[in-house]
Amino acid sequence: MKAVRSQEEGLDRLKTRRKTVASKADSAERKLSKMDPSHKDAAAQSNLLEQLRDTIRELDSEILIGEAKLGDLKRTATKTWMILKFGGLEECCRKGLVRLGSHVCCCSRLTHIPRLSLNQAS
Repeated sequence: MKAVRSQEEGLDRLKTRRKTVASKADSAERKLSKMDPSHKDAAAQSNLLEQLRDTIRELDSEILIGEAKLGDLKRTATKTWMILKFGGLEECCRKGLVRLGSHVCCCSRLTHIPRLSLNQAS
């Protein structure tokens, strides 16, 4: 489960970084909209804006891939955990159960378990 936590933290860092880059892109866009096209820094500002937008697109794709991987990791980790948990429980039950004919001895108590035929079971 520690791997799931570290994946979630990495995904949170990507989302935080995307928000930071998006706010920088917004401020660059506002600054560019205030400049007239003949301003000497207009080309540099538009290049910066395009770079920030490209970075946002890359981060969006990384976030989508990370979310998919996190979902897969959660499913496989949960499946593994459940197999171990119920496998151990099954083993514990087997060790604590001794059959004596139609009786079951568990913790030094005898309990009668009637056997059903196939017709009675269905």
